Amino acid sequence: MYDKIDFFIPLEFENFGKDTDKQIVIGNLELERQEIHKKIHYEVFYKKIRFRLYENGLYISNSISSIIYGNNTFDLTHLQLCRAIDEICSIINQKPSDLQIKSFEFGLTIPVSIKVKRILKRLLIHKNKEPKCEYRRANLTSVKFFHTDYTLKFYDKAFVEKIERRADVLKGNWLRSELQLKKKNIPKHIQTAEDLKNIENIKPLFDILMKQWGAVYKMPFINHNEHTKENLFRIYAISNPLYQEDRLDYVTKDAVRKEQQRHKKDLEEVGYFTVFDEIEKGLNEKFNSLIIVP
Repeated sequence: MYDKIDFFIPLEFENFGKDTDKQIVIGNLELERQEIHKKIHYEVFYKKIRFRLYENGLYISNSISSIIYGNNTFDLTHLQLCRAIDEICSIINQKPSDLQIKSFEFGLTIPVSIKVKRILKRLLIHKNKEPKCEYRRANLTSVKFFHTDYTLKFYDKAFVEKIERRADVLKGNWLRSELQLKKKNIPKHIQTAEDLKNIENIKPLFDILMKQWGAVYKMPFINHNEHTKENLFRIYAISNPLYQEDRLDYVTKDAVRKEQQRHKKDLEEVGYFTVFDEIEKGLNEKFNSLIIVP
C-alpha cells in the first residue's frame, strides 16, 4: 500500500557542523558528516532507508517496503507496515508518534488481463489536467497527472521492475495505481507514523485513491469492425472531455450531461468498459487482502 514516505523529527545537537564532529550518533545509527554546496548534513542508509540530519532535525525517506523486502516491488500488508515503522523507531530510539509525515505515496499493484500500455494510452484527462507520459525503451511506461498538492500516477510495474532490477520479478501484466500526497493534502487524521499504524485510517486513503481513479476520463476499448465510421466518430468524440467542453458553446450543460450518460450506457451494454471494471474490482480485492488481521 504505502511506498515512499518522508518523515521528519525535530532534533537538535549542540556540536552540529563542528569540524571535530565527523559523526553524530542517533540511537544505533552512526551518521557520517557530508557537505554539499557548503551546506553540512549527516547521513546514513539503513536497509535502503535514508536518514539525513540537518540543523533543524532528522529526515527519513525512501520506500518503507525496503525494510521488509529490500525493495518496493511488493505491497506491504498492514501488519508488515507496522513492523517496518517499529523497526525504524527502534533503530533511532524514537516513538512512532514522534515521526511527523511530510509526504507519502499510497497505491496498489494488481495483475491485469491486457498489456498495461494499452490501458495507459486510454487515460486521457484528470480534473482538466492532461497526463505527462513517460517512455522507456520506446514503451509507454507511465502516465502522471500533476496537481498542486498531489500527483496521481499509473504505470507498468512489471516493465519498470524489469528495467531497474534487470530481472522478471513480476510475471505478466501488472498495473500500479498510486497517489502521492504532499503535506497540504494529507488527511488531518494521518499526521504521524503512529496514525499510519491505525488500521481505521487506511480505508479513507483507499477511498481517495478510488475516487481519483473514477475521476479519470478513460477512452473505451472499441472493436472497430462492429461500427460504421459515423458511429465510431460519435463514440470517440463524445468520449473526449475536450469535445464535451466545446459542445457547451452550442448546447446546454444539461444536454451534454445527458449525452454522456446515454453514451456510457450504450457502451456498458456491449462491454466496452470491462477492462476498467476489472481494474476497479482488482483494486478492491487487493486492498481487502492487505488489511486482513489474523
